[in-house]
Amino acid sequence: MGSSTMIDIAGSILVGGLLLLVAVKMNEKATENTYQTQATLTVQQNLTSVVQEIEWYFGKIGYINNINVTPDRRYFILAGTSDSVAFEADIDRIGKFDTVSYFLGGPVAGCPNPDVKYFYRKIDDQPAIEANLGIAQFNLTYFDQFDDTLQPPIVAPDNVRIIEVTVKIEPTAMYNAAYDTVWSVWKETRLISRNLLAR
Repeated sequence: MGSSTMIDIAGSILVGGLLLLVAVKMNEKATENTYQTQATLTVQQNLTSVVQEIEWYFGKIGYINNINVTPDRRYFILAGTSDSVAFEADIDRIGKFDTVSYFLGGPVAGCPNPDVKYFYRKIDDQPAIEANLGIAQFNLTYFDQFDDTLQPPIVAPDNVRIIEVTVKIEPTAMYNAAYDTVWSVWKETRLISRNLLAR
């Protein structure tokens, strides 16, 4: 076997190795892109679901479907912290107040993303409804009628006139645990409440 044959074999091995490496890298990049595309879609869908729910329930704070009921107070926020709130609203439109609570729980069991937490909604004495929608942040900021920030926990609920809600959604699973590459944040400021302001 001549030296030129050995060079040819070595060259073939080198070229073959490079082609194999390129193929592996392309496959890895395609897998990463697939994960990222799916994660982006899931994050957007989950954010839409959370926003629709929060807007619907928070939009009913202080609402009651009974013109004969006049609450003996002028507030409907019962308690509030930076990641939980309890308020009154006539959810079923039957002319009486329900107590609605939203709060974050602990990390989702078995979820690869350690920042994702359970999100709960509780109405009256019913069991809390648990959701895993990729919520990494559910932050509430409270303001009084002068737009001054109220520091949680809220000890004087009658001072709350505005709530600012911030929600951050992250993927529950991501290629190479790159959770910070795909996320979405929604923020809304809501007056509390139309019924309250009308009285």
